[in-house]
Amino acid sequence: MTAQFLATKLVRHFVSDNPPASLVSRAAATFSQSSGDIKQVLRTILLSDEFKSSGGQKIKRPLEFLHSALRGLDAQVDFTRPAVLQTIRQFGQLPFNWESPDGYPDVSAAWINTNGMLNRWNFGLALANSQIPGVNVDIQNLVKDGQSVEDKVDLLSLNLIGEKLPADARDILTSYGSGNSASDALQNLAGLIIGSPHFQYR
Repeated sequence: MTAQFLATKLVRHFVSDNPPASLVSRAAATFSQSSGDIKQVLRTILLSDEFKSSGGQKIKRPLEFLHSALRGLDAQVDFTRPAVLQTIRQFGQLPFNWESPDGYPDVSAAWINTNGMLNRWNFGLALANSQIPGVNVDIQNLVKDGQSVEDKVDLLSLNLIGEKLPADARDILTSYGSGNSASDALQNLAGLIIGSPHFQYR
């Protein structure tokens, strides 16, 4: 029973909100056969075909969203300032603050709602425009190798989501970047990518 419970939680976290039964069974079997060796269980999960095809199935929880945005924009953070902690609190995933012992929810329905998405959109734009006290972002440096607006959209996309945006989303952002002043367009483009559906998945 313990093996099945832990395997289900791990597969839910790494693969899908609806854990594939076949992978849960294999992970549980590994747990039992290895006397509870979590490394072996994780190896079973992370080397599985189900994991390899799981891209776009899991929504980033708030901390994952925050970390990936800071990393993607190469943000310089002064952790002595309280702004990042306040952002985490606003997102609803302050460490060690979940009253129940089962931990913060690991399914998208707990995080993707009107309030949650509004917070993400606002944070993305504020971060990209260096409007969060103690956090500095140099968008110009991230796109210095781009010649055209299209190039810069692609560079921002590669930094933030690891690949170029689909053509329809890329065209929308390129049109926006071409029609606005250079002083704020790049920052807003980065913020819009962070707020896009493509950035919400891991």
